[in-house]
Order: sequence, then C-alpha cells, then structure tokens
Amino acid sequence: MQVALDVTGLDTAEVLPSSPLEELYRRMMRERALGDLPQEVSEAELIPRYGVSRGIIRKLLLRFAAEGLVQRLPGHGWRFADSLVGEDAYRESYEFRAAVECAALRSPGFHADPQVLIPVRRAHERVLSDPGSISGDEWFRINASFHQGLAICSGNRFLADAVRQQNNLRRMQESAGFDELPSERIEQSCREHLAILDAIDAGEMEWAEALLRQHLRQASEFATLS
Repeated sequence: MQVALDVTGLDTAEVLPSSPLEELYRRMMRERALGDLPQEVSEAELIPRYGVSRGIIRKLLLRFAAEGLVQRLPGHGWRFADSLVGEDAYRESYEFRAAVECAALRSPGFHADPQVLIPVRRAHERVLSDPGSISGDEWFRINASFHQGLAICSGNRFLADAVRQQNNLRRMQESAGFDELPSERIEQSCREHLAILDAIDAGEMEWAEALLRQHLRQASEFATLS
C-alpha cells in the first residue's frame, strides 16, 4: 500500500536540487557583493569568466534587469545598480524600509491573507527547530519573504514594489554576509518576525507596527556594526 506524502508546509528548496543556472546566478550575486565582479561588465567578458554561452549570460543579465539590479548599456555592456555599500547607504535603506513597511501595516486595504502568511510562519518555525543548520541563501529567502509578505498584504502594489526592490538590493549586497550570520542572530530575528505575525493575527496592528519598527531598528544597528 502506498501512502501519500503530506507536503503541506514543505519547503521545495530543501528537496529540489538547484539548477546550474540558479547556482551561477547566486555566484554572480556573491561576486558582485564582494566586489570581485565589476559594476560595469560586458557579455564578452562574462562568457570566458563563467565558461558558459552568450545565451546563458544574457538570460542571467535579463533576470538581474527584471529585478532592477542591472541596466543595459549601449552595445553589449551592462551596469549593476548601486549597492548598499557603507554605513550611510545602510542607514538610509533601513530608514526607507521602516517608513514603507510600517505604512504597509497601516494601509486601509491591509488583509492578513493566510495564503501569504501561513507559509511564511511555517518557514520560520522550521528555522527555529534547528537555526544552526540553515544556509545563508535560505535564510535570506525566508527573511525577504516575511517582509515582502507583509507588503503584499497591504493591498498596495506600490508599497509591495518598494519592498521588493529593497529586498533585491539587500540580496545583491548582503548575500555574502548572510552566510556569516551567527545562529543566535537568526533565531532572534526569527522570533521577532513571529511576534509581529502573532500581533497581526490578533488584530493588534499598532502593536505589530511598533514591533516591526523596533525590529528594523535593531537590524539596522546589527548591519552597521557587522
């Protein structure tokens, strides 16, 4: 007799292997974050660097462009977006995020959509079960999905787009640093996220906003010191 597997809450990233294209995307992201990949590049330079065809390089660059992380230059050149380098850039980014993400919680159209927030909660609960085993890439994805999820629930497409763009900028610059986060910091951030979700579930939106603002302030201080 065969028993069907209950895949409710299963993270497909844990069971499905990464494609070579996805691995190359992450490699380029890390190399740009570390400064190993110049801000301005050409397709001709990237082909021998990564040992792939022009078609693959162009597909990756188009993905970066769709995420607002690179823009096309005349000819076959590309320029990566300015990243969050330096304390001033981090401070300004977190100030902007606090304004936008807190505004999302105050939005008249905010709706705690279970289809959006339940998977986010389950992902955080999985992390708390063993915070030391999670990779930097996976934690960034879960972290970003929390903040993006709240913005989506605002019902305001412009707030959601702003948070998505900030997540993309963070991924570009912080993808390397997330691998170095101590498990204690991941666990603390996870519990703060869950406390915000608990407040939202209870309909205590002012308290949720206060917790979110405090969370972003603490995250800003940690990023500046790290």
